[in-house]
Amino acid sequence: MNRIAVILLLFALILAGCQSGDGKTASPKEKGPETIDGVSPRDLPVIVAEALPQQDGKTLDRFIVDEDKDRLREHYDLDKGPHGIKEDFKIDPDYRLVEYRANDDLYYYRLEYPGQSKAVSTDYYKVFRTDEGWKTYYYYSKPKWEYETQDLEPNVVKGVHDQP
Repeated sequence: MNRIAVILLLFALILAGCQSGDGKTASPKEKGPETIDGVSPRDLPVIVAEALPQQDGKTLDRFIVDEDKDRLREHYDLDKGPHGIKEDFKIDPDYRLVEYRANDDLYYYRLEYPGQSKAVSTDYYKVFRTDEGWKTYYYYSKPKWEYETQDLEPNVVKGVHDQP
């Protein structure tokens, strides 16, 4: 009888040790947001943050909402790809991306990266599903972003020392 109790106890300990996750952090096997046409909402903050200094109007035209297109045209040629003196600009790979999921069709992101003046740049994004794929705004204000994310749980998608 004692032998069975010991075996059951060992079995229970082994099962407990094999449990994944602590209930607070995302499991590495946890599925992220849906990818549409090869792009996840997690990709948009970096894509847009790089396209702006690259003057990549084609990319911006693809991912910025239609209601912001007139404003975008004031600064970018939406028929041109990357060009100008920063056409090869890339965000520092030590960037940090934090995701706030509202639902399967709406995500918020905070992108932090070393800026050009050695200060940390922080950009705020509201990314949502449309019939044409994932879209965001040309500019999203910090106060509005903070208000809309105040009840959402942050999830660090990429930390400073993680590789992109």
